[in-house]
Amino acid sequence: ERFYSRDLKNSTKIIDKYDIGYIFITPEMKEGKVWHEDEEGLLFLLEFSKNFKMVYTQRGTEVWKVVNLTIS
Repeated sequence: ERFYSRDLKNSTKIIDKYDIGYIFITPEMKEGKVWHEDEEGLLFLLEFSKNFKMVYTQRGTEVWKVVNLTIS
């Protein structure tokens, strides 16, 4: 459920509960191990929400920082 939800409120609750500061995405996760589409679930939130900032990307590996859990 954590990876498939596009619900920002639900996702930020989980992130806050487990005190997650960074989200690590591998190419394999994007190529079928977790998601099958570019804007599926958490990938959509990472890309289009102001709550996350990409801090690293190389060879398909991405690290996103949780910058704000406030939902506006």
